[in-house]
Amino acid sequence: MKHARCKMEACACLLACLALLGPAGCGCGSPSRKATELAMEKAVEATARAHGQDVQVDLNSEGQSTVTVREKDGAKTMTISAQEGLTQMHSTGPGGKNQSMTVGKKVAIPDTFPKDVPLPQDFTATAAIYDESGPSWTVQGKVPRPLAEVRDFYAGRLGQSGWTPQVSLDTAELVSLTFEKDDRVLSVMAGPEDGATVLSVAVSPR
Repeated sequence: MKHARCKMEACACLLACLALLGPAGCGCGSPSRKATELAMEKAVEATARAHGQDVQVDLNSEGQSTVTVREKDGAKTMTISAQEGLTQMHSTGPGGKNQSMTVGKKVAIPDTFPKDVPLPQDFTATAAIYDESGPSWTVQGKVPRPLAEVRDFYAGRLGQSGWTPQVSLDTAELVSLTFEKDDRVLSVMAGPEDGATVLSVAVSPR
């Protein structure tokens, strides 16, 4: 679990760095612009290496980046684009399994997200991650309601959907709930922020 979390943090860091490259991808092809893009590519590659990833970054004139990540089981190619307030990453690993990550002010929930995992109707996602190899999903965002209401929402709805509660932590600053169903694990984490609730929901194989 620790290794997977570190890889996700490294991936998120890489994505955040590339989100800053949007203006560099819109040049006219001048030598000075190319030099700037090259410098940015090297900077992102160095940042990724600092987080344990061996990558090669290539920017193009459409604000899109192609990143090759070298891991022990082979090379994985990622295409990353930033436009209209959204940064999107799509990758295909050596086994042909797809991964995607979208970050922005308002992110669409993946069509593949499990139908038996409820999300509050007023939930606004700011990040969505899907890994076909699991498969696994993580969505993060905010609910404009107090933490206690979000806790009650999941305490009531998940049992109705066939999820069995396993471990829970319930404090004024953090609610962490774990459920199981068939061969899957569901993790719900929530905390208060400015009168609203920050929410993270993750589904993965058991």
